[in-house]
Amino acid sequence: MRRGGRGDRLLATVLFTDMVGSTERAIELGDRAWRNLLRRHHAAVRAELRRFGGHEVDSAGDGFFATFAQPADAVRCAIAIRPAVRPLDVSVRSAIHTGEVERIGPKVGGVAVHLAARVLSLAEPGEIVVTSTVRELVAGSELTFADAGAHTFKGFSEPWHVFRVTGPEPTSIAVPADEAPDRRPFSRRTAIALGGVIGAAMVAGVLLLLGVMGQPPGALPGPNTVHRIDLANESIDAVAVARGPSALAVTDGVVWVTSEAGTVTRIDPDDGTTQVVGGVGIPTALAATDGSMWVAQGFGGRISRVDADSVEVRGSADLYGRRLAADGEALWITDDVADRVIRLSSTTLAEDGVLTLEVGSGPRAIAAADGSIWVANERTQTVIQIDAATAMAIGQPIGVGSPPTDIAVGAGSIWVTSMDADRLYRIDPAQGRVAATIDTCDGPDAVVASEDGVWVACRIARVVRRLGVDGSLVADINVEGTPAALALAPDGIWVALRGD
Repeated sequence: MRRGGRGDRLLATVLFTDMVGSTERAIELGDRAWRNLLRRHHAAVRAELRRFGGHEVDSAGDGFFATFAQPADAVRCAIAIRPAVRPLDVSVRSAIHTGEVERIGPKVGGVAVHLAARVLSLAEPGEIVVTSTVRELVAGSELTFADAGAHTFKGFSEPWHVFRVTGPEPTSIAVPADEAPDRRPFSRRTAIALGGVIGAAMVAGVLLLLGVMGQPPGALPGPNTVHRIDLANESIDAVAVARGPSALAVTDGVVWVTSEAGTVTRIDPDDGTTQVVGGVGIPTALAATDGSMWVAQGFGGRISRVDADSVEVRGSADLYGRRLAADGEALWITDDVADRVIRLSSTTLAEDGVLTLEVGSGPRAIAAADGSIWVANERTQTVIQIDAATAMAIGQPIGVGSPPTDIAVGAGSIWVTSMDADRLYRIDPAQGRVAATIDTCDGPDAVVASEDGVWVACRIARVVRRLGVDGSLVADINVEGTPAALALAPDGIWVALRGD
């Protein structure tokens, strides 16, 4: 354990790219053809990055995050990417900003990175949007721009002037025009079900612009609702929420849900009444401690506290966290940029323990129970146990064989989903190994577990699968939407449904 320190800071140009319409395209093509298209897209983008001196920081799903020493090279690379992917019948949008970044191991972070990610939400298909900083730095070059106005972005108090790149368009490195992607009927969308860290943030930005209107009160379970599934596997108590529900928590009999439209909603299950608060950016994770709900906005690099009684934001801190978990008075976050797991005081949000993992671990999902913190590492495909009191790792990492998506503790086991493999892993915590590998539904994402069983949100199949504590199938519960999040209740579970 060591206190987290700030890394080296340097000036860099940040480029984000995002494939437009990837979800629809993946549904059209099916799993195998989509993987082939994604491979060819990645090869085309990487060829242009090499050509213009870009450094690939990360790629997830259908997007890239890269840095450049010179802003003009970043712009020229983004311009060249467009014709490079054109033979694939896809469109890519891009955003570029130059600023000071913080180097954390092999990656970079900081305000400049967050701004570039937010600017990407303004780009239309095939467009390249840059900040005024980039335009000023490349003055005198052959690059041309059109004024796109001033915009205020979440997390930034002052507006930023942005411009769209209008030319010129150089030739690109050609992508081999091998056989067209196989347009088979839809089978599985496993490859893109993980989403892209960048693509998800862009969708969230669009949802924010569209507003927070949900369905009318009393709507049947469907897109943009949360509802309860009881122990008889019946769907009841549907409540409309803002667009794009993303995380759920149930505490003291009250249901809380975050929305990519930028809200947190408190639901009283007894009468279905709701209270909504904004000012939390684009939330990506949720956790409850005594009297407070904690909300992480991964791309905004901020964690906010919502008072459980007043349903008002009572402070925030500039901290990056992909997922959250609460253990007593401590708040735990995973930082997949710096490959760290951080323990915070829930009263001061001060770091009081940092476990630095192997570089490239990619800590993603996190769960807390019985004095232990369990973390699923996406890139090393492992699960680790952490002592909550000391913030030190216990034992050796447990390999699960595929990238984990979510993790839950219950019924004497650790349960891990993998959307990449369509599997559920049951880990025996006493033996520190995988006790069962269960081939499960299409796109297993969120998972919760209790003595009553295990529930898995199957994003692609659009079902909630219930299993026994031994992993045997109990029921597939069809839902009228994409199940995005689950939370345990005393008499069943709550599920949040999206419209995508």
